[in-house]
Amino acid sequence: MKKDYSRMTLEELREATKEFDQPWRGPGLPGEPLTAAERRTFKAWQARALAARKERKRHGYGARRVQVSIERSLLARIDTYARYHGMTRASILAMGGELFLNAAVGPQPSRA
Repeated sequence: MKKDYSRMTLEELREATKEFDQPWRGPGLPGEPLTAAERRTFKAWQARALAARKERKRHGYGARRVQVSIERSLLARIDTYARYHGMTRASILAMGGELFLNAAVGPQPSRA
């Protein structure tokens, strides 16, 4: 049975990993440049991925970027909650604003 890397001495570790010290000589990446067709395919994929990342669902009248000051400990709590629940900081702040306004002045009629 092979010894665990974390339990090896420095010399044993060097011997066990010496194959990775050599440059890659096998087929495929890394080391082999893309062909013109592969480069075109990659560039098209890259453009689609960038466009998809820039798109976001539009809710109501769309979104506008604003700069606000928030106390650091509150921001840390928001970020922690967002990360744990797979949300964004903006979505939590938007929900908080909706909740506050609904309680203060009543719900807004639905916007299409």
